[in-house]
Amino acid sequence: MASNLIAWNVARGVQLYRYPHDVEVVNNTIVWNGRAGIQFAASTESSLARWNILAFKRTDGCPQLLARRAAQSGHGEPGLGERSGRLRGREQ
Repeated sequence: MASNLIAWNVARGVQLYRYPHDVEVVNNTIVWNGRAGIQFAASTESSLARWNILAFKRTDGCPQLLARRAAQSGHGEPGLGERSGRLRGREQ
């Protein structure tokens, strides 16, 4: 998923759900969404989000990028909207 304007969704701009794998979310502008700009399911494997603009979330209390079990990609803390996050498969 690349180079899109995603705006004014009630809950999330992008939500990867139900065992997504090998998904890249890159170069998107994701603004004015309710709970989060991007949300990865805990079951996400081999997927990443990078070089996205995430701004103006309408609901306080949730980060722009929601990712469970995210590994750092070398660009800072996962879970921050202005940073990259790479997700791996479930770790035992």
